[in-house]
Amino acid sequence: MPQSTRNTLIFIAILTLAAAFVVWPGNPGINKPLGLPIQRDIKVSQGLDLQGGLQVVLEAKESPDAPVNADTMQAAKGIIENRVNGLGVSEPLIQLQGSNRIVVELPGLKDPEEAIRTFGQTGLLEFIDADDVPPLIGSLVTTTLGGPSVSQSTLVTGTTTPSASATPTITSTAGLTSTEGLTTTTPL
Repeated sequence: MPQSTRNTLIFIAILTLAAAFVVWPGNPGINKPLGLPIQRDIKVSQGLDLQGGLQVVLEAKESPDAPVNADTMQAAKGIIENRVNGLGVSEPLIQLQGSNRIVVELPGLKDPEEAIRTFGQTGLLEFIDADDVPPLIGSLVTTTLGGPSVSQSTLVTGTTTPSASATPTITSTAGLTSTEGLTTTTPL
């Protein structure tokens, strides 16, 4: 074997050993010889099968005034994704199954009632008539769903109070109305 071929082979072997040392799990890294930190942190996140958690199957019930189609299911999936992200669950899986089901997998979550309350409740958007003078930022506003009572904060001072009335405007959205299956998994 010629000298240059042997030197090239030795160089490749040394380079392979150095690369294997750097990528080996549990390696402290190469910090001392070169003064450059060459480290690789490997963080393994366990999924539903290893960590345990919840799997919820939501089924859309079709009604005459609210048909179930691909667009409504995609919109419902997006709403559920936004709500599940508020739970702080790492790597949740939300996917459509068939034409009227949504599967939600939440690794690490133990309380099924909390999960269903979070993404199963109807959203509420409430408008407050501010008249000509909007309320100050941070001020307490009483709504039809509760809030501070009149004894907690003085809303109006003076001898006369203008008459006012409020009508609650709560609408429920059709679509995902019940859970078909709820599966609690345990780690293997």
